[in-house]
This record gives sequence, structure tokens and C-alpha cells, in this order.
Amino acid sequence: METIGLQQEAAIEKLYHWTIGACLIVDSPNNALVPKALAKFENRQVLFGNIIDEYCNARKAIVVQLFIDALTKEEENGSKPIEFYANDAKRYIGDILAWVYQIIPQEKENLCTLLKHCTLPDKEEKITEALTNIMEALCPLLNVRAELILKPDKDPLILWSITNLILYYEDIIKAIISKGHMVDTLSELSRKSEEVFILTLDSKIQKELSHGVKAPPSDLNPSVVVTDLVSFLRELMNVSNTHKTDKKIIITHILDPLLHAINETACHLSSSDMSVYMLNCIYHIQCTLSLYTILDEYNERLQAQSEAQIDTLTSEQASYLVANLNMGPIYTMLQEKIDGPLSAIPGMDTTSLKSFLNKFDMFLVTPHLYMLPQLNLLISQTHKLFVKKRAFEVILAIYEQLYQAVNEPSNGYMDPQLIVRRTPDEVKKLLM
Repeated sequence: METIGLQQEAAIEKLYHWTIGACLIVDSPNNALVPKALAKFENRQVLFGNIIDEYCNARKAIVVQLFIDALTKEEENGSKPIEFYANDAKRYIGDILAWVYQIIPQEKENLCTLLKHCTLPDKEEKITEALTNIMEALCPLLNVRAELILKPDKDPLILWSITNLILYYEDIIKAIISKGHMVDTLSELSRKSEEVFILTLDSKIQKELSHGVKAPPSDLNPSVVVTDLVSFLRELMNVSNTHKTDKKIIITHILDPLLHAINETACHLSSSDMSVYMLNCIYHIQCTLSLYTILDEYNERLQAQSEAQIDTLTSEQASYLVANLNMGPIYTMLQEKIDGPLSAIPGMDTTSLKSFLNKFDMFLVTPHLYMLPQLNLLISQTHKLFVKKRAFEVILAIYEQLYQAVNEPSNGYMDPQLIVRRTPDEVKKLLM
């Protein structure tokens, strides 16, 4: 029995060395004897572990060489090596990450073949551990090449595309290898990439706005720098795989300084011009943000600014109407407490009121002639209609007070129905 035992140990040792030797050969995954031999060591965990380690070390060297070949050597079908596209940063990083991703299932399949005769309860775990171990060999090369690309001299849009490529491959590789040096490397690269992107983004925005936003054109449409930056924002937002948090960061870094610059420019304009220009700029931005529903919070901020400008413009329009219709003195006298009949006061007598109401009738027929010229420069038809409606409400309120005062017997107007021939409801229908 002792002799048989010694012979078995000798045979195991011989099989062990043969198996390790076989694992070091490049085509070891295709050797049908290796999986059978490995299965004999299931109950000898130390030897089993050593064989797996040697296999992993051998595959590391092979995978690294395959990666270097993919980077530097032209394929048999004439395809250019990856390094050939080093000047195209997005394609270069994309090709590298795609190569890394496609080699993972190949190596996993090799490991599954290697352990196919094993019946270990934790076989899947051991396969994943071994796969993680093999893929670690690519991390230094991946790091070096990525860091050569991730420089602040690149266009922010390219850097953002690269960041999203890294994030994409990080997610899909995590589905196969949930932890380990490869996942940590990709995570660190995505962090570095985003940092460089933010740095270049801030630099671009600062450069674009270094001289402020130029005075708006005569039509009060958004300036060129505004449309360019909003268009650039849309390009960034349309990069696939952009997360909700990332989009908020991008918007903050672009729109906050842009809105500040717009405000500074608008401050040098007249009140009406300022409101119209601000509304046009905000509307242009809102149209872009409306494509991304997750940004409701920022849209609310813009809406609050928009409403403030609408209030200002409504006040300007109402004042313009009151002045052009000569309603100011009438409104003032209607508010004052006067002893005696209102009809006895100069400017409120029947003749004066009839003159005013003739002009008011002309306004009711052609209200567009009494609008602020700037109102027609609003891009948003909704803004335009809203300002007109609210301004007309002010005029209607004054007319209603006048109507009541004329029809009040104590004010001494004879035949009031011949003075104010239209009821407030009739005026409302004409204006609204």
C-alpha cells in the first residue's frame, strides 16, 4: 500500500508539472488534456491554486502581447493598428476600450474550458477571480495611453465623448468583472477624464465670455455668443450615456456664467429693450432645456427670471398705453376724493370725456398701433400675448372705473349712455 501511495504521489507530481508546463503554452486553451488533468487536482487545493496562478500568469503575458500587437501591428486583412488613429482621440480611446472589452469574454471562455471537468461548488467564483487576475495585466498599458490623450488641449466636446466612452465600458465590464484592478482603473480614468473635461469647459466658457456678451442686434435676438454656447450645450447634452447628475454639472458650468454675462449686457439697455432681450435669451435657452425633462429644476429658475422680465415689460406696456391714450389724468382724478360732482372738474367734463372716448374707440379697433415697438421683437408668441393681455387688463380696469363714475348720478353726467357707449364687458370682448 505504501508503495502504491508513493507511486500515486509521484504520478500526481509528474501530472502537476506537466499541467503547469502545458498551461504556459500559447494554445493551452485548445489542449483537450489540460482540463482533464486539472480536474485531478480538485481535492488538492494548493496544487490546484498554483496551476490556476501559473495559467493566469501565462495568459497575462499573452494578453499583453496581443494588446501591443493590436496597438502597433497591421492585421492580415489590412486593418490599421490602433496607434494609427492616435490623433483621433475619441476613436483611439474607443478602439482601445473596445479591444479590452472583446478580449474579456474570450479569456472567460478559455477559463470555462479549462475548468469544464471540475465540479467545484465555487467554480464560477474561481473563474471570475482568475479572469480578474488576467485582465489586471492590461491596466498599466491602458493607463499610460489614456493619460496621453486626457490633456486639457483637447476640445471639451471630444473630452466629454471620451468620458462617456470610459463610463460606458466601465459599466459593461463591471457586469462581467464586478471588482478588481481593471474596474478600479476604469473608474479612476473616468474621474480624471471628467476633471480634465470640466477644466477645459470652464476655460472655453471663460474665453468665449472674456469680453462679455456683445450688445444685441437691433432685433433684440440673442447675440451670437449666446446662440453658439447654447448650441454647444445641446451638443454636450446629446452625447450618449450622459447621466442626470453629469448633465446638471454641465448646465451649471455653461449657463450660470452665460446668464451672468447676459444680465451685464442687458443692464446697458433701456428698460423695455432689456426685458425683451432677456426674455428672448431665456426663451432660447429654455427651448434647448425642454428637450431634457430631467432638468426641470433649472428650468424653474429660468422661468422665475422670465416672469420677472414679463412683469417689467407688462408695466412698461401698460404705462405706454396709458400715456398714449391720455388716461393718466383721468385715472388720477378717479382715485382722488373730490367734493362735488366729477363732471364739474376740468378734464372730466362731458366734452373732454367724449374726446377721450373717441380716441379710445380707435384704440379698440386698432390696438396693435398702440403697442410698444419692442413687443413685436419677442421671439415667443406666448410671451407677446401674455404681456398684451395683462396690459389690456390694466386699461380695462381704468375704463371700468370710468364707466361706473359716469353712470353714478352724483357725478352729474347727463345721458351717461351717450358718453360711455360701451359696457366694460363689451370692451373686454374687443380686447381679450
